[in-house]
Amino acid sequence: MARVKTSSSGGGLGRWWSSVALVAALASVSACSDEVGLVVHFSDSDISMAAAQGAAPDEDGTSVLVAYLTGDLPPEGIDIYARAELRGEGLRPEIPTTVNVEARSAGFSLRPDTSLALGVRSGTLTLMACTDPACQAQLEGSPHEVSYRVELFPRLQISTESVHLHATAGTLSSSAKVQFSMPVTTTVEYRASGRPDWLDVSIAGNMVSVTADARMLSTTVATTENATLILHATNPTQTRRVAVELSLLPMAPPGP
Repeated sequence: MARVKTSSSGGGLGRWWSSVALVAALASVSACSDEVGLVVHFSDSDISMAAAQGAAPDEDGTSVLVAYLTGDLPPEGIDIYARAELRGEGLRPEIPTTVNVEARSAGFSLRPDTSLALGVRSGTLTLMACTDPACQAQLEGSPHEVSYRVELFPRLQISTESVHLHATAGTLSSSAKVQFSMPVTTTVEYRASGRPDWLDVSIAGNMVSVTADARMLSTTVATTENATLILHATNPTQTRRVAVELSLLPMAPPGP
């Protein structure tokens, strides 16, 4: 079984270690510098990130800094710790960390703090790989300084995150409108689950019209179709999603 552990500063289980102040994250797996002679190599010395102000966690543009380990694999029962110290604003203090000695790699996941005001922020990260929780005994190649720059730009605004359409099989539904603003240069993409041919999308100015074309759909019972409308802004690049639900009724049986 591969010896892999993950952690973030919100964990605190087992041998994980974190502090409230500067220490952003810590992960541990088995090894020890004095006994195994591992060397850590960090891949980045500076990083630039950009995100939309107020973006959700899955939209904020996570970047992963990777470190590589060289040397003999450590014996079981000996621990290695990876630690990040953050100085400055712009990044979330919780930095999920994964270390896999057998794969000879470690990763630090950095996320912009999108709750801050618009603008550019910078700071420094100190990345360490150690054989003790306090990082008093570090591997060769540790510590490593990384300068970072984070820019927060205005988020693409949309008037709603969900629309609900109604149609009878064999007919067209009425249209639903989704208004967007900022930035101006925006393209529209969509994907739909099941049968995507029922979703019609058009754009005029800053308004997106969504219509369900049920003329080719048939059903004998009331059913629901779901789709996701993706609004993709190209300047700067960002994405917003609108859930589309179609309530589809069966056609009325022909009269006698």
